[in-house]
Amino acid sequence: MNITDRVKTNIIFKFIGEFVSRLIIIFFYIYVARKLGDAGFGKYSFAISFCGLFMVFMDMGINTLLIREIAKEKNRTYEYVSNITTLKIILSVFVFILISLTISILKYPSDTRKLVMIMAFVTIGVAFLEYLCAVFSSWEKMDYEAWIKIFNKIIVTILGISILLLGYGLNIFIASIAVGYFITIILGIYLINRNIIRIGLKYDLLFWIKAVRDALPLGLSMVFILIAQKIDIVLLSFFNTPESKIGWYSAGIKIIEVLHSIPFIISGAIFPVLCDIYANRQDSFKIMYERLIKYISIIVVPIVFGIFILADKIVVLVYGRGYINTIYSLRITIWSVMFIFFNFILTNLLVTVNKQKYNAISTFVCMLSSIIFNIILIPKYGYIGTSICVLTTQLILFLFNLIFLSSDMDLKTFSSSMKPLIAGILMSVIIVLFNSLNLFILIIIGAIVYFLVIWLIRTFDDIDLVVIRKMIKGVI
Repeated sequence: MNITDRVKTNIIFKFIGEFVSRLIIIFFYIYVARKLGDAGFGKYSFAISFCGLFMVFMDMGINTLLIREIAKEKNRTYEYVSNITTLKIILSVFVFILISLTISILKYPSDTRKLVMIMAFVTIGVAFLEYLCAVFSSWEKMDYEAWIKIFNKIIVTILGISILLLGYGLNIFIASIAVGYFITIILGIYLINRNIIRIGLKYDLLFWIKAVRDALPLGLSMVFILIAQKIDIVLLSFFNTPESKIGWYSAGIKIIEVLHSIPFIISGAIFPVLCDIYANRQDSFKIMYERLIKYISIIVVPIVFGIFILADKIVVLVYGRGYINTIYSLRITIWSVMFIFFNFILTNLLVTVNKQKYNAISTFVCMLSSIIFNIILIPKYGYIGTSICVLTTQLILFLFNLIFLSSDMDLKTFSSSMKPLIAGILMSVIIVLFNSLNLFILIIIGAIVYFLVIWLIRTFDDIDLVVIRKMIKGVI
């Protein structure tokens, strides 16, 4: 298989794995939110966010290092996998103890402590599954990675919903999710043993030290952004926000997290193409990222404008009237999606132009901003303050990315976003005028109006057709 075919195959299976698994989990979260109610969902969300803060100790960039090193030297697969598997097991024990000690020191109620300690097993399962997927990626077995992710979401959904239907409580429900992850891990180990290499357990302290040291720069950005994303719900709980309000906020954030998959897939698909053009055809690089910004604008504008206008209908349809207060939070946080889409692309551009160290700086500022703004806003505005913080921190990350890219990227590039914005405003006006209609009819009408205006004001030009063909084929 030539390079182009390999890239295409990888992208296809990456898309399948991410899209299908996320689609399954959307319906899972909707069911869970409805079944648990706002207070129960608030408890569940707190446990996820609290334990999520400790996931950084399970990775620290080691998965990325593994993919990079094995991809270069496949004959060292056994050395890397066996050493890192042992290290991951030790880190799992460390993370569980750390979570247990931290939640105990913070003096949360006994039921919350028990919930968090059970969720710790889910966190360890998530981290271990990501590690196994990294092993598959290092050998470009994206098909196995896709199927294992889909299997995981199916088994977790079946077990979780079954437990809730049988009338068991939150603790047993979370325990069932942990069981689903460990079943998936056993399957993943079996597939690696059969199709790549038999996993052993090696203890090489010097190897571990070198691996952690080499991976640390790769993991810093991940650490900072993870803390920025997870700290909000933890701080809401710290400031004694009622669990029902945490549930309202979490319900809106789940919608935002689902939308993350769109720029994630796009940036993952285009990243190799951008790297190749920058290395070999820099005269085409400027054209490529200019068009990319335009396409991202065309995609994100109707999503943001549409959800902002239709938030009331969407929340009631998805979660029910018990989450009516989620509307206020969602109408604020949805504007962060505009910057989230661009930030996925801009961070990849920083890596492309060999400025990846600036990712750590911008994500550190983002993390710091998230903590500071949440501490300031939560006591006065509660979950609405946290919603404002989400928007503010993504805007700050966007501005820092622009500053770091200013020498390589013409900031006038974003003028191409004006036409989609015009189309989005006109679409919003039409939706407001016909707001009494059914949600799905409004979505169809909005989409028709938006893309009709996009076409009428000549948003696309001849160069776009050339660039789109290159994006599909890949430039190798």
